Amino acid sequence: MVQHPELSLNASGPGVSYGAVERNASQKNFAPSPRRRVAQWYVNMALVNLVEFSAESSRGVVLATLFLYNKSLGGDLAFMGMLTSLFSVGRLISSMVFGWMCDRYSFRSVYLVSSAICLVGNLIYLLADIHVTDSLTVLATSRFLVGFGAGNRSVCRANVAAMTTVNQRLRYLTILATVVFLGYALTPGLGSLVADVDVFFCGVHFNKFTSPGMILVVFNLLTIFGMLTTYDGSIGIHDGPLESPGTAATSNTLADPTSMPERIVNVGAMVFIFLNFNARGILSVFETVNIPLFLQVTGSDPNSVAAVVQASNFQFYLGLLGLVSYFSIEFFRRSMTDVNWVQLGFLMLLAGNALLVLVPADLSFERLAFAEFLVWSVGCPITTAVVVAAFSKLLGGRPQGTLMGLLGSAGSVSRIVLPLLPAAISTLTPVFWINISLCGLSVALLWWYSRLVYKTKVEMLADVESAYRVVSPPNDPRSPLGSDKVDFEDK
Repeated sequence: MVQHPELSLNASGPGVSYGAVERNASQKNFAPSPRRRVAQWYVNMALVNLVEFSAESSRGVVLATLFLYNKSLGGDLAFMGMLTSLFSVGRLISSMVFGWMCDRYSFRSVYLVSSAICLVGNLIYLLADIHVTDSLTVLATSRFLVGFGAGNRSVCRANVAAMTTVNQRLRYLTILATVVFLGYALTPGLGSLVADVDVFFCGVHFNKFTSPGMILVVFNLLTIFGMLTTYDGSIGIHDGPLESPGTAATSNTLADPTSMPERIVNVGAMVFIFLNFNARGILSVFETVNIPLFLQVTGSDPNSVAAVVQASNFQFYLGLLGLVSYFSIEFFRRSMTDVNWVQLGFLMLLAGNALLVLVPADLSFERLAFAEFLVWSVGCPITTAVVVAAFSKLLGGRPQGTLMGLLGSAGSVSRIVLPLLPAAISTLTPVFWINISLCGLSVALLWWYSRLVYKTKVEMLADVESAYRVVSPPNDPRSPLGSDKVDFEDK
């Protein structure tokens, strides 16, 4: 069995390995873990993805109906932006807390706490209805609590990092990112399934606006049940599927903290945190304006069941197309560098926003659909998936809970600030120009950092060669040009 070093994070906390394979690992050490442990490893990975799916569904299931729910209670686009921001305020507060907790306590305990908070928030969501409390304040409270509970993304990422080697990490973090996408991009389609519901039960009114909240309650209960009955906290890297001996024994620069100067790693961490800020912020802007733009170009009645069905299906189809982006990452991940993937994603975001800037007063459904495709189905999936994977690989064997919390917090800050722009600015055109500027800056920053890394590697290689020349003897027998007469004595 490959021996992975344990990074003791706290004297009283659990040791967590983050996939830094020993440099001198030999092929004889590659013994498989018992089949039962490998199966449980996959079960744990599935449960981690279930937690993330449940958390992200808190955005997705209500995405097509939240603006309509808000409007039925007397809210407007400005309050919709505040609801999006409040969700992110809760996530910002909890992401660092949960990230800190998972470095010191078991992952399962953090999952249970976060899921319980989401459960309470989603139950409150049912009570904001016009026939119960008729309160925008209750709706806002619900979104804040659900956002707080959904701040476990850093925990899920750290858990995946603790269960995988660096060479496996892009694949499983991409799967996790795909689940995130499924949660917020495909689950809006569930809204169309309950659009015709209109019943009272135990004093609660279940209709086209509140029924999505009940779907989230079911997701939360399933997550809690799975964690209590199935999750095994003792599963680690050594229980997972094996890499080939050649791959696992190969030194990975990102897995070796000494291979790259600490300063370069820190600069890279700041770069990718900033990229996550931009990607998540742009995504949150479109979460806020998607449905209002759809209603604008289609002329649908926001109070009708047909509007709920059409908006839900529109988001669902965009989500289906987005799956192609994730499959592309998995299929072509070895043919492009992480930097190129992220640059491609931001260029797609830039193009989508540019389409919406052109003649905004004459926006057609076809142009809106294509712009949404570039942003929602191509740009956002690529940037959100690869930025996280590249960040984790950059950190290598370092403890990742707190740092993943920082990454998540940066995304939450952007999701707090940028959704308020549509409310603060009378038209959406300046908002799209801000998005375009952020995309251009991200592409340029990535190019600069990739050049910095290349230059650093060249300098390190030059230093190694210089040191070799200093310590080598004048007449090095390994080189035919370094021989002289003393090496060939006459007989």
